[in-house]
Amino acid sequence: MIGVARSTNVKLYFEHWPLVWLWPISLGLMQLTLLRIDDFHLTLAVVICHLMQLHLVMLYWVRRPPEVQIAVTLGVVLYTLVLGLFAQDAAEFGQSLAQVLNLAAMVLICLNARLERRDEIRRSIGIFCVVAAAAGLFIIAQALAFNLWRDFQLANLLGPFAPLGPGDEVYEPSPLAALPRANGFYSEPSVAGWFMSFAVALALAARRLYPMLTTLTAAICGLAAMATLSLTGVLGPAIVLAGYVLFVRDRLGVKLFWLVLAGSGVGFAIHYAHQLGILARFENFDLPGTSIYFRLTAPYTLITESLARFPLGYPLGQTDFIASRDYYINWENGSQTNIDNTLFTIVFYFGLLGIVFNATYLLQAARYLLLKRHAVGLIMLSLLIGLATTGAGWAHHFVLMIGYAIVVGRYLRAEPSIAPRVTRPRLGGLIQLRSGGWTAPGRQPAARPRVVWPW
Repeated sequence: MIGVARSTNVKLYFEHWPLVWLWPISLGLMQLTLLRIDDFHLTLAVVICHLMQLHLVMLYWVRRPPEVQIAVTLGVVLYTLVLGLFAQDAAEFGQSLAQVLNLAAMVLICLNARLERRDEIRRSIGIFCVVAAAAGLFIIAQALAFNLWRDFQLANLLGPFAPLGPGDEVYEPSPLAALPRANGFYSEPSVAGWFMSFAVALALAARRLYPMLTTLTAAICGLAAMATLSLTGVLGPAIVLAGYVLFVRDRLGVKLFWLVLAGSGVGFAIHYAHQLGILARFENFDLPGTSIYFRLTAPYTLITESLARFPLGYPLGQTDFIASRDYYINWENGSQTNIDNTLFTIVFYFGLLGIVFNATYLLQAARYLLLKRHAVGLIMLSLLIGLATTGAGWAHHFVLMIGYAIVVGRYLRAEPSIAPRVTRPRLGGLIQLRSGGWTAPGRQPAARPRVVWPW
């Protein structure tokens, strides 16, 4: 935002708008595609991801990372480069390595930027809730239009900026489908489902910041996730809400409210998911070509074979071994060689070291959620849901989400007792009016006025 500092000279300044506005808005539209050149897709997430990294380094500075973080990062890079010596497709290896390095850079920057108690993070969470709720309402509107009125005018609303989904085609529900599924602004319904689950988790984790806004956001996004009619969308918010009610420390009255609301809503949704045959997809574990097969069965079979033959991992981006497996179907327009589960992808490309990575993350999530009963564990749980249902764990849009989760998580950890704070001027001579604004006697005036959101 732009403001004017009151002094003899008029000065313009820019508030911390990239963190307050740009990051949360870009998360809601993270897959919006600005440019396509052959196989390269310049999405909004690609641009904002690097802009936010630069912004955090330049504006907030970055502490020297602990030796453990430096050693792990350098070790992973060196390990990946050694495996890359055996890569047959050097170009693909280079592209995948760049994505992994980008993820490592985002994690290091967000873990060490000096912003634990910055008030702009609080305001950014408010903007994120508004953006996520708006995206959720659009998904709900799509679902109603598709299934009640058979009206598909809301499909592919982004037009030429729409992201490509499965088969490198823009997702459009078939009018002949028994249950046309909504996808919102995202490449497919399952992506919309896990992003909405992430929004539910973040809203519940930050509930004490904006009680009304976060409650409304969690309810809308939970309903929107289920409205995608994807298995991820139905189970994702149910798992997040169960984790919140059972483990996160909060006031009993609030948890009882969510127990009743979520219990009835999730129960109703799961009942109809069963009636509509959505839950029957669990029976497709061994049915090649189905989504659950490619997210669980095929990757599990793949890594059991790859660990036996390549216990140290496989060069990044190389898919020849995957294409040679007969349980991965070859589609007419290309081979199905992507692993639609990032947890299995990590094990495939990093071998036994990948198992250590996954175990470390799971133990940390369990420590925060089960032992500390902290809301940060809820955000980590939602990321785990996303990682288990997509193979794009180090794609820019997921990296952007991971970075935001780290920043918000650090803020929530630094504020053990978060409550809405409203600063009001007190009378009786305790506050004087100076040229720079309201300030207490003996203190320097504020550097610039602040914007306080009314939520």
